[in-house]
Amino acid sequence: MRSMGVIPRLDDTRPLVCPLTQVRPASKLNTMHIAAPVFYQVVVAWIAIILAVVTFVVELIAFVHCAMQRADAFSAVGTFSKGMWLLMIAGTALFIMLGFGAGGILSGILAMVPITIALIYLLDVRPALRDATGGHGPW
Repeated sequence: MRSMGVIPRLDDTRPLVCPLTQVRPASKLNTMHIAAPVFYQVVVAWIAIILAVVTFVVELIAFVHCAMQRADAFSAVGTFSKGMWLLMIAGTALFIMLGFGAGGILSGILAMVPITIALIYLLDVRPALRDATGGHGPW
């Protein structure tokens, strides 16, 4: 066994020993099974952060666009009223902020609800509003 104050030389071939427990690890795999889940959790956390930010940006774009439209255009298109769309988009944006801040409860199928509402507005209602208003206005 090595003493705790001795620095090993580079040509030292004796197995390493933990100075605190004086126990030699059986192999590198013993430490790798601890590191892999930690790395996995870090990657999943970053992916969740990126998806939450992207979803929130899409929600913000949809909300700003909806707020800038005329209220009578929504009834002309035959969709929900302007207030209802603003309420749905703002509610899902709030859901994203609360879900992300509460430690990741925004996962699975619930994570798809906010982005779905924003994309329905942006990909279906927005082009119809643009056609109903004569193609003028922002976007």
